[in-house]
Amino acid sequence: KHLISGGRDKVINIWSWSDGELIKTLPVFESIEGVVILPSNINTLLGIAKHSVAIATAGDKGIITIWNLTSGSQIRTFESLRYSQTNHETSLQVYTDLFLSLHHLVGVTSDHDIIIYDINTFRKIKHYVGCLDEVLDIKCIDDHVAIATNSEQIKVFNRSRGNCSVLLGHSDIVLALDVSADGSMLVSGSKDNNIIIWRMFNNEYYYCGTGHGHTMSVGAVSCARVMPPRFVVSGSVDNTIKIWNIDSVHQMNKEVNLSVKCTQIAHVKDINSIHISPNDKLIVTGSQDKTAKLWRVSDCSLVGILKGHRRGVWSVQFSPIDQRVLTSSSDNTVKLWSVSDLCCLRTFEGHNTSVLKAIFITRGTQIVSADNNGIMKIWNIKSQECVNTIDKHNDRIWALSSSIDGEYIFSGGADSLVFEWKDVTEEIEANKHTLKEDEIIREQELLNLLHDKDYVRAVGVALSLEQSFRVLTILKDLLDVGDIDGEFKYIIISLREDQLALLIGYLNKWNTNSKYCR
Repeated sequence: KHLISGGRDKVINIWSWSDGELIKTLPVFESIEGVVILPSNINTLLGIAKHSVAIATAGDKGIITIWNLTSGSQIRTFESLRYSQTNHETSLQVYTDLFLSLHHLVGVTSDHDIIIYDINTFRKIKHYVGCLDEVLDIKCIDDHVAIATNSEQIKVFNRSRGNCSVLLGHSDIVLALDVSADGSMLVSGSKDNNIIIWRMFNNEYYYCGTGHGHTMSVGAVSCARVMPPRFVVSGSVDNTIKIWNIDSVHQMNKEVNLSVKCTQIAHVKDINSIHISPNDKLIVTGSQDKTAKLWRVSDCSLVGILKGHRRGVWSVQFSPIDQRVLTSSSDNTVKLWSVSDLCCLRTFEGHNTSVLKAIFITRGTQIVSADNNGIMKIWNIKSQECVNTIDKHNDRIWALSSSIDGEYIFSGGADSLVFEWKDVTEEIEANKHTLKEDEIIREQELLNLLHDKDYVRAVGVALSLEQSFRVLTILKDLLDVGDIDGEFKYIIISLREDQLALLIGYLNKWNTNSKYCR
């Protein structure tokens, strides 16, 4: 009987379907991009009369609101896309469309995301991300992957369910992420000069505290490796590193200001990367001033300087198994350093542009590096050789992360793509072993056939093993005894098309060699 319309004039109009007259105008105080009429069977859940008409609206506030058209009152709202757990208003997503599908309310956002709500429980059940933007950092946490995507948001993907949850708290672009060894804590650094601690409860991350103190963007963060983590470190464009005490950070959604244990002016240019040693005693920092430096956690004192790169250092990491430090630089190289005497042990050369990221994989026995052209290389540390080169990204790769078990690697960059890579070394070796065993069995079968003078089957087996000399020997023996119309002819007739094509290829090779042609 009624037609309902909403627009950017911030009102809902109710029209008579029969004569097109305006019956009622409902002010909603936001530009409306989508409006749907809800089924009457949920009126009881909404606490309104059965004959009342309920609608849902969505617009530029990033809120889905349910209204009672009969009374003109607001009933309830779904969670806001602008809601910030640190009370900062963030210019995040707004809804661009809204529609009803079975028992679900589906919202489409300006970031091309699809968010699905259950209209019976009013809870978000799925969040699909349509566009990542430039990927600045990635961290793998068991079945989850946290991604910083050139925005104030941190997107945490559930790999098995394909769902995404969004962490809102920073007021400017998130530049760096790190996770504790068990994945229970996530730390983020941002252009808003702050770090935020997130802790996992019931398989979801929640805000737990903020660290204020840096005067410029925080471009590097790292969690303590010993469990439970007692501190985190951050590096900033203000050239300082800070060690933060996180003993008091336990309750979710509570505004906690982190206390600084120590502050140190570490470099003379921007700090690009920071990492804590496996025993929580040392910190390594990498900077645009071409150096990496080692620091004691206890008092922030300088242990030593790793000099050797000719341009800025983009990433640093401690080895998980021995006293080594890995660095990558704009001089197109990756270097491996000794912690004990600060000397360079290995230099890995092969990239043609700046190496933006390098990490240890396969329990510290290999390295994967990524450069400004979107090229990834896997290096064997012992042999110092590049064992694989991967060219899948279309632009620079900013982020690399490996899963806790080392089986998977994630890469992301300026092309807005995230790739998940699986280590298939064991499968490849197993396949090689299986093929070798099969080849030995087929070789023995060929010898048995030759011994039994079963030349028809022997030629087929020799062709399958691609043993051209064996095929030539069998055919020459048959020609030498003058058996052209007998078994020789039957062998040729019995060959399959692929075997015949292979044989013709061998014939071309034999006839161009004076040693074999007749």
